[in-house]
Amino acid sequence: MPKESLIYLIWKSIKGLFFLPGWWSQRFIKRDEKIWIFGAWKGILYSDNSRAFFEFVRNTHSNIQSYWITKDHELYRQLREQNIPVVLSESKDGRNIQKKASKAFVSWGVNSDFDGKYLNGCQIVLLWHGMPLKKIGNDEWDFKHHKIGLWKIIKTKFRKIVLPYEFLIPRSIQNGIFDTISTSSFFTPFIMSAWHVSEDHVWEVGQPRNDYLFSSKVEEFIAKLDQQFNHPIKVMYMPTFRDSQGEGFNPFDFAGFNAVSFSRTLQEQNMVFIYKGHFCDQSTLFSDGGRMITVGDKDYDNLYTFVKDIDILITDYSSIYFDFLLCRKPIILFPFDKDDYLTHSRPFYFDYELMEGKKVYSWTELETTLKNSDYWTPSEETILLFNSSIDGSSSERLLNILCHE
Repeated sequence: MPKESLIYLIWKSIKGLFFLPGWWSQRFIKRDEKIWIFGAWKGILYSDNSRAFFEFVRNTHSNIQSYWITKDHELYRQLREQNIPVVLSESKDGRNIQKKASKAFVSWGVNSDFDGKYLNGCQIVLLWHGMPLKKIGNDEWDFKHHKIGLWKIIKTKFRKIVLPYEFLIPRSIQNGIFDTISTSSFFTPFIMSAWHVSEDHVWEVGQPRNDYLFSSKVEEFIAKLDQQFNHPIKVMYMPTFRDSQGEGFNPFDFAGFNAVSFSRTLQEQNMVFIYKGHFCDQSTLFSDGGRMITVGDKDYDNLYTFVKDIDILITDYSSIYFDFLLCRKPIILFPFDKDDYLTHSRPFYFDYELMEGKKVYSWTELETTLKNSDYWTPSEETILLFNSSIDGSSSERLLNILCHE
């Protein structure tokens, strides 16, 4: 049955009406203060801020029963083999733990990372997955609202009444229903606007995932590159998702990419070029079989222990920019389609010129920049503007707030 059909909406709404008493009754059931749950990226990845904080809590506070919630059976099996406490969201154990949990830590959305039907009365901490240059949450919704038909608007309003648990995060929610994080006072107003929360619900503790940037661990993939190419300059390209391109965005189709010339420059400069697409981008991308490499989540254990050993970052409108600043290494900005992005994807919260770094607008210009080493590390002023703390203690600060509320 198509999910957008009227029949599907009626059928789902009837089921929702039967569940509503159970949903509201959760408010009167005492939750276990020692049970915390963690989830990320639509319930299919073990990653990001949620993972970083989950591992920190497990390693430092054994009195807290921490569980990773997943919807992916293969991930469930892998974590079980590593003796990591994990449950399937839709299993009997998963439902029971979600009903008992006092705190839930989410990086994408409550109903994507967890099963939101069982979390009424649970303290939700939105760790999200990056500080915003581009509009997110309710601000993104408002921008796209004029593009949405009347029927979809009516359906959304109706579903908020009969299916309230589907609108916890990141849809429009009541002020103060959850807490979230920021890396600096610069971002806090944008986060307040995006999630409709007051300032006292935005904690400027930094992002737990950035703690990995201060780790001594070296990913096996990085070690193999160093061995194969005699410690090359590692250049990583991480563009953000284009709403207007769907799942088919391929940056090598734009801005005059020349595979032969680019590969030759990498060889001459003893560089490797590592491409990591966005989670939402499922397109097949270019690789020359040598120094130009496409990587995915299965190529490393942790993205941020991978990223910390990159020598030069290339990005456009991605929040990885603000994270990588903590590494104090060169950043090249590649906004070749900025006008189109602003028009068809989403607007920015602030002037893009605040993003310090070498800016290039074509593959030829990028190739010349790499060939001439025409790039630099952003200034301390820029680093501190976007990150109040430059250390590996974000998880510790977050835990201190939670334990002393």
